[in-house]
Amino acid sequence: MKIRDPLLVLQDALKDMEKTANWLRQSWDRCRILPAAAAASEANAEAVEAFMSRFARTVDLLANKVLRALDLVELEPSGSLLDVLNRAERRGVVASAERLREMKNLRNLIAHDYAGEYLTETFRACVEFTAQLLEIIERVRDYCERFSEKAKQST
Repeated sequence: MKIRDPLLVLQDALKDMEKTANWLRQSWDRCRILPAAAAASEANAEAVEAFMSRFARTVDLLANKVLRALDLVELEPSGSLLDVLNRAERRGVVASAERLREMKNLRNLIAHDYAGEYLTETFRACVEFTAQLLEIIERVRDYCERFSEKAKQST
């Protein structure tokens, strides 16, 4: 079995993150102007569902693929999600590991709120967190550019 180069794993994860972030931005642009009370309306159901799903997918991809791949590149030991988030904070790509943990908890709520019992509150939180999430993605991208530069120099 051949083990993939950690830098390639990171590059693939970053590409996926860019795609999901672009979809999230599009949905956020459509949905952030909606009052939270209108999120549950039939007229807005598809747009709100797409937005919240994209938020959840982006958080999941960031925490479970990108940040873990970054740990691999930097030869950090694998560990719990909390370890991953704390290392992201130490790197400066996340202002607060606790804030990203809240986003991850929100992602879990989205994934498990099958009946939409918390739709209005969840929608409001997604709208509020999205700007911060996109800012984290920008910081991660900037941080990872140095690895791309090293890879180009070594070839």
